[in-house]
Amino acid sequence: MSLLTPKWDLSSSLTGRIKSINESQQVVVELDINGNQLQLDLPSDPQLAGLWTAASPVLENHRVAVIFHTVDKEAAPLLVVEPELTLDVTEAAALVTSHGPQASLLATRRLRAARASTEAMIRGTVINAALDILVRFPGLHDSAVIAEAMKVRPIALAQLAVHGNDHRTAEQALTQAIPALRQMIASWNDASVVLEPFLISPILGLQGRADIVLRRGDDVEVIELKAGKPPTLERLEHSAQAASYAALLSASGQATGTIRSHLWYVQDSQNPLREVEGVDDRLRMLIEARNAIVLGELSMAAGNMHALQMTMQPLGTGSMLSRYEVQEVMELQSTLVRLRPRERQAASEWLRMSSNELVASRLGGGSARCAADLWRMTPEQRRQSSSVLDDLTVDVESSNFTTMHLVFRRPEPAKGTSIRIGDLVVLRRVGTASEHHATTSMVLYKGSIRALDRDRVTVSLRNKFADVDQYQREGWLIEQDVVDAGIRSMSSSIRSWMDAPELRRDLLLGGRIPRHGTPRHATAPDLTDHQRSIVERAVAAEELFLIQGPPGTGKTSRVLRAIIQELLRTPDERIMALAFTNRAANEIADVLEKHAIDYLRHGSIEGATGERSIPHLASKLSAEELSAAIRSSRVIVATIAAVHANPEIWGFGDVTSIIVDEASQIIEPQLIGILSRGRRSILIGDHCQLPAVISQPAANLTVRYPALADICLTDLGMSTFERLIRCAEQRGDAASVAMLTQQGRMHAEVMAFPSTAFYGGRLQCLRDDQHSTAPLPWHSVIADRTCMFDVDSINQTRAEAEIIAQLTRDILRHPRQSGAPPRVGIITPFRVQNNAIAQLLETLLDDGERQAVTVDTVERFQGSERDVILYGTAVASAHEMESIRSEVCIGDAVIDRKLNVAMTRAKQQFVLVGNARVLSISPIYAHLIATLPHRVRPS
Repeated sequence: MSLLTPKWDLSSSLTGRIKSINESQQVVVELDINGNQLQLDLPSDPQLAGLWTAASPVLENHRVAVIFHTVDKEAAPLLVVEPELTLDVTEAAALVTSHGPQASLLATRRLRAARASTEAMIRGTVINAALDILVRFPGLHDSAVIAEAMKVRPIALAQLAVHGNDHRTAEQALTQAIPALRQMIASWNDASVVLEPFLISPILGLQGRADIVLRRGDDVEVIELKAGKPPTLERLEHSAQAASYAALLSASGQATGTIRSHLWYVQDSQNPLREVEGVDDRLRMLIEARNAIVLGELSMAAGNMHALQMTMQPLGTGSMLSRYEVQEVMELQSTLVRLRPRERQAASEWLRMSSNELVASRLGGGSARCAADLWRMTPEQRRQSSSVLDDLTVDVESSNFTTMHLVFRRPEPAKGTSIRIGDLVVLRRVGTASEHHATTSMVLYKGSIRALDRDRVTVSLRNKFADVDQYQREGWLIEQDVVDAGIRSMSSSIRSWMDAPELRRDLLLGGRIPRHGTPRHATAPDLTDHQRSIVERAVAAEELFLIQGPPGTGKTSRVLRAIIQELLRTPDERIMALAFTNRAANEIADVLEKHAIDYLRHGSIEGATGERSIPHLASKLSAEELSAAIRSSRVIVATIAAVHANPEIWGFGDVTSIIVDEASQIIEPQLIGILSRGRRSILIGDHCQLPAVISQPAANLTVRYPALADICLTDLGMSTFERLIRCAEQRGDAASVAMLTQQGRMHAEVMAFPSTAFYGGRLQCLRDDQHSTAPLPWHSVIADRTCMFDVDSINQTRAEAEIIAQLTRDILRHPRQSGAPPRVGIITPFRVQNNAIAQLLETLLDDGERQAVTVDTVERFQGSERDVILYGTAVASAHEMESIRSEVCIGDAVIDRKLNVAMTRAKQQFVLVGNARVLSISPIYAHLIATLPHRVRPS
């Protein structure tokens, strides 16, 4: 058996920037280390060379890694474009052929329609799951292994059960595979087995999960499991995939001896384990395919749709595409041909935005943290970063290594953090080999935050068979994950809109006025006359209705709930109720539960909690029973991300109405495809509050086609909700839009400024007690319902932090009539300032008082409320002032969305803390400051 350790030397690779592509079809690279220039030939493959040429106008100054061969000095080096933009190995492998990357498939892969998993996909998933189970529990009976493995993709299996017994076919394949799995596992009895380690390299530009890693002393074997029909000849995409995992493992420093790569074809009884020959050549193939994808994304981000143009070229008789791939290309060609010019322009702009979002999320350049910074962080930088929790120690007694719910103790004093429950994170150890090789590759563990407090943090690992050594207790860190699954889902969403009927596409573009029926009396309880009227109009809408819900107007607890109740009066209605965040989706579920409305909650096991969650039901029901339960449910509650991640949810019956809460926080490419699937769409949001968080710079969001202004598509950061409201206002379509105006959150004095400045003076108090003149329990600290502490100090941020901390302490010492302290929200624009205030509160408050206080940015406060809001602006100059403004022109008014959200979180009192002179640079702040009583610094 030949020694197949990859011979590409990542540890001494060179990095630089592309200067040009010269007339000799060479890439000119200026090296970082000495400024010298290298000239490297473009690939010989004409399609790949064409991609380089098409991308050349935007390639200047993009980063590259140049990797040399350690043995064959004549071999051309590997050139990796934007290596810190790490792509999944399987994504790149899908383009590998013996004739170079199938670049003509870039657009079809990018714009692949969201489809339910096939039986073949599920077969591979359950066989992989059975392997995981058998490695950990080799003595388990076959029936128990099958039962557990068949729970891995419950919704997909249930969807297969809708139209037949395809799920049984997957189960039969699993039954047949188990003896081969047991036999192979038995051959590993002298090895240490690691399943699905997640590997990532910002030099190779690759990431992914290897199926199996075996260690025998210093030697390592990487095995890629394939559950499909074994090929007669080598499948290069399979070999390239296995070779890439070997290279990632080699670069991680986790293997000091020989690394061999194998493909394991489970269905092959004669020759199941096949050694991968020529791993260096296979890795080159995969890097070229990876570069093709990156070049396509960089071109598309610049507005160059070369990848789409390649798709539209006629397929020659000598095409290397499979029959399935030919069908995919022809379907996309047909879809593109039937789009009208305005639709093509809109689609290309949405695609450009999604590419820019992918690039920005990986490389920085906008609001996103640059992924490269994570690799280069020093220990001191980690300690200062709010997106990193470091110096963690495993609490073995509290951790569950079966479910991989790991508990870590945090060091004292606990620093402030932007990480929150539900966030996706990566976990790794520092001070090990992975730390020393951090610039080449790293072994990571992915998961989500289950619990977080001052002393401990609990992480649920995605890989329940991860090789986390419970004896390596110290030196762990957790950092927020930079993921692009949501970004990739934009493409399938755009494709769903493209494939929709012309009338639906035109409606969602804003090209025609929606149809409306005659309203009928709504019988849903607990509505004011104003709310009831809007519910009746929404239910009467046959295609589209838009509801603006300012803070505290009951848009979820009353209006959305009542719309669902009214729609369910029609027997054939089936509703998808969606929100952007798990918090909002769970709020919808709680409201439906309270009013005894049957529903199912779709999502992950961490995000979709409760007895009515589909993951919970899946643990108790067979595939047929789960299928029947989902089909019979008339209301499905989910997040946008969950629907994109599991498109099988659409396969349980037609959805007639799609209701979207938080619609103003969802960018257009994420939502447009979902709205294409239903007959009626009802969107609820508030475009006067904060929009979606976007990673790319604002300059990238300007729409390039003037003709799209007719449908108000001028800014790609605008939500579908806001754009369609602008379209309705532009054409005078009052029938399709309504605004809730009765709010039950803010005291009248707190409401006054937001109502006048941001909502045209239309907000009203819902209850009499909102006009109360009774003094607040803490009136001796601050008597006014709204006021300002004007701070002008050499150390502005420190002075503000001290005032806010003292005010918080004093307010909490005056409990309400119930005896409980008031809930205080402290908002500042900067995490560093939040951390400073949190540290001051540690010394001023006891444990009980700290529970009543939340310190965070305004973005994190959207959707919540507190009795008192202390808003510390923490700016001391005109330049800093620009960073806290979020102004947008809506109608005839200029609205500061951040200020609006900050003020409208307060129920009883709003206090502004800042430098009045600097804040008054903004006319909106100047207007606010003029209305506020000014108070002096507390003693």
